[in-house]
Amino acid sequence: MRSNESVLECMEQGTLKKPVKGFKGFSGLIAIEAFDLVEGILPDYMHGVLLGVTKMLLSKWFSPTQSKKDYFIGKDLKTISSRLQHIQPPSCIERLPRDLEKHYQSLKATELQAWLLFYCIPCLMGILPDKYLNHFSCLSEAIYILLGDSITAEKLERAGNLLEIFYASFNDLYGLGSCGLNVHNTCAHLIHYVKMWGPLWAWSCFGFEDNNAMLLQAVHGTGIVTKQIMLCKQVESTLRRKTVKVNLDSRSWKITYKAHNCDVCGKMVPYDMAIVNPNVLENLEIVNENDVKIIERISLNGKQFCSSLYKRMKKRICSYVLYDEQNIGYLKYFVLVVSSNFVYAIIEKFEAVNGSLIAELTGGKHILPVKKTGVNEVKAISSLVDTLVYVNTCPEVQECVVLMPSRHGHSIFK
Repeated sequence: MRSNESVLECMEQGTLKKPVKGFKGFSGLIAIEAFDLVEGILPDYMHGVLLGVTKMLLSKWFSPTQSKKDYFIGKDLKTISSRLQHIQPPSCIERLPRDLEKHYQSLKATELQAWLLFYCIPCLMGILPDKYLNHFSCLSEAIYILLGDSITAEKLERAGNLLEIFYASFNDLYGLGSCGLNVHNTCAHLIHYVKMWGPLWAWSCFGFEDNNAMLLQAVHGTGIVTKQIMLCKQVESTLRRKTVKVNLDSRSWKITYKAHNCDVCGKMVPYDMAIVNPNVLENLEIVNENDVKIIERISLNGKQFCSSLYKRMKKRICSYVLYDEQNIGYLKYFVLVVSSNFVYAIIEKFEAVNGSLIAELTGGKHILPVKKTGVNEVKAISSLVDTLVYVNTCPEVQECVVLMPSRHGHSIFK
């Protein structure tokens, strides 16, 4: 491992004409007091893992130049693309899946991230040979762990073991010379920097790229660009000082009613026996039907939950949730008990399928094959944990749900 001292030594010896271990003289960064030239310069997750390793594997699998390789599946690209476009991600993933036939070489980093974490394994089941899919699942599971809100020592060790397996067999699977710098940085150094700096989402380039986009949006002409940007920032600063509430999140839902345990978003409708099962009223010990209102959407502690009753969302499925920390369910609707002013969730319970190839590939950690149980439960709103990604690519592949790695990192799932 390099150290600050060894890097300084190389800088001292290196010149433009004769670099030493990549260094061509002193960097201006050495002027920053207490800055470590090794620990302070990180291998970026967005460029290295997503635009690097993940994009390279897409090229290997689909590019016609690889047509004679065992891992080439370009002949099935239309089928894979059809499976991908059949997926309806939740609203926290801003970009909808695109046609891989046309766009696999030009996917954005966030699209590659969704492919790595959520889509790839279900889309390639039965198409990519198992040894390559097993190999890729190691990377998918490891990155999922490293994007977590909190990472235990056990999880970090598991991620490290998965990356070691991925690294060790890369050359054997894809040929000598294919294991480049991005694969090396990902597998050999990423764990170390997560220990130093925290989860990947906390220090990736996604936030900086977002701010770049904001700066570009502040420019509306060709004259004195810097002045335009500074004027825009001055206006924002002035609005904040004047305590004017600026809605920076265009995706926020309008709150129409405040219950004791959550905020109601959108309309409420009276009791409808075609929607609400009589057993629900019994469980809630409700005698008068007028004491019940039906709700489509709620906001809970900054998290948004959408039931299946909300029909305006045509291209997304946002009703699959994790509740009671480990249960998987489908949000059918919410009910408000008027007399108590409390909201409850009516959830159709799902269960994980044992013995599924998807579960075997990932160790059953974040991609979970599921099936209906036919059981409906009345749950307190506080039991809801997170929205899940529902993946149902085709009849030949078991439907599954994928856990989101992080709530704090949702801003990067664009």
